[in-house]
Amino acid sequence: IAARASIEVFEMVIALVTDFDGSDGLGLVKGVIYGICHDAKIVDLYNNVEPFQVRSGAWILQQDYRYFPKGTIFYAVVDPGVGGRRRCVAVKTKNYYFIGPDNGLIFPAAAEDGVEMVIELPVPETASKTFHGRDVFAQAAAKLEKGIPLRQLGKIVNAESLQQLKFNESNAQGEVVVIDHYGNIVTTITKPKPQQRKAAYKVECGSFTNNLNYHETFEEADEGELFVIAGSKSTLELAVRNGSAAAIVKAKVGNRVKIT
Repeated sequence: IAARASIEVFEMVIALVTDFDGSDGLGLVKGVIYGICHDAKIVDLYNNVEPFQVRSGAWILQQDYRYFPKGTIFYAVVDPGVGGRRRCVAVKTKNYYFIGPDNGLIFPAAAEDGVEMVIELPVPETASKTFHGRDVFAQAAAKLEKGIPLRQLGKIVNAESLQQLKFNESNAQGEVVVIDHYGNIVTTITKPKPQQRKAAYKVECGSFTNNLNYHETFEEADEGELFVIAGSKSTLELAVRNGSAAAIVKAKVGNRVKIT
């Protein structure tokens, strides 16, 4: 009896990162995917990206993609330029696929994992100029999930032509990238090493300036206290115990922030 060769098989999943929450767009996208690939596996990674905030979506995607199995197809659509000059692309990296508008959204994650191929997706004449998420990207993701080779989805283009997006980040200065549904203000500032940690930090964000305590957990803070904490993505956040930091600081996604 001939021995069977050992073949590594990746279980494909479609993970969604969008600003579609609150509309029927999310359901329509899933309907299109299931219509093409009936046994598709879809994960709602994050559909609450603040509307039009490409940088926020890009940061979430870059932070989260590595937790998914190899072969995952990331459908990432935050697309304020839909129907305009920006391209529709599908990108193969060392371990994953990324599908979305070429507006910087998928660049940080794709570049980090190592870009191997970029395909420019054609836009059918019948496609809505305001909803490529349904008429272009959902179809491409479903076809990949179904097993159609990436090369057959469009034309190969130069990987270096991808629209780049880079974050403002350092050990002390950065930007607000997410305000979550708790009102926590998530920044790009790297959390300090234990030996460099302070009991309190001076925080500057927009018109807000104050000295805030650092706490390891939410429980350590007093009820209603505004404080600094290291979030699950290893960057500093501003939080209020059982309250909203964003309501106090009046922060917005994109604000520059300094924590020293």
